[in-house]
Amino acid sequence: MNETLNLFKTHRSIRQFKNERVREEDMKAIFEAYTHAPSSLGLQEASIIHVTDQDLKNKIMEISTQEYIKDIPELFIFVADIYRNRQIAIERGFEIEKKPSLEMLIQGFTDSIIGAENMAIAAESLGLGVVYLGSVLNDYEKLIDLLDLPKYTFPVVGMGMGYSDQDPQVKPKMSIKLRCFENKYETYDNYLEELTGYDKEMNNYYDTRANGKRSDDFTNIAGKFHYALLKNKSQVLDALRKQGFDVD
Repeated sequence: MNETLNLFKTHRSIRQFKNERVREEDMKAIFEAYTHAPSSLGLQEASIIHVTDQDLKNKIMEISTQEYIKDIPELFIFVADIYRNRQIAIERGFEIEKKPSLEMLIQGFTDSIIGAENMAIAAESLGLGVVYLGSVLNDYEKLIDLLDLPKYTFPVVGMGMGYSDQDPQVKPKMSIKLRCFENKYETYDNYLEELTGYDKEMNNYYDTRANGKRSDDFTNIAGKFHYALLKNKSQVLDALRKQGFDVD
């Protein structure tokens, strides 16, 4: 197996880092990997906020409730960015009256995620550890305010990066047959039955990772999260409207 393929197979989320910044030459290479990521229509509707201010990092940690965030050497927030091209269009003399559409927002989200993964792969190829941070989106409006994001931009995901100071297990993944289909989507009569083996793997993973203090399986976690997310009222549409997007 070549080195690149092995990176995918051995990826782990790192949440404990050494107290040192990433070398400048490595950071330059990682940013270059980001700039060369594919983007929808070549419009490059994504940007990064590199959070280096400790006070700002602490405030983002409070949003996420993940205490380790304040100690991450390199913290990034990936942003869907329709603002830049909108301003370019205005400066070019185009009459812009409509708000950016949901389709445009999705393009920006896609560009952001592809760029983020390019950075993650580049970082891991250089021996660094990374962790994706969905928890920084616990309060969209507060994060937007902290980062001084203009209208027509929206935070997509966070990422922590640095030199790993831990050696966690590789998390098991479900069978490809449940996630990759040929020509059409396939459904199963009994997903719990199909996932029995994977549940056992995940139960063992959590049990050994937490030294016997936690025991759970994938289907229970997935069910609980799906139920909880449906019960909680989403604030994302209000935040998108305030950022100027046409989501009605």
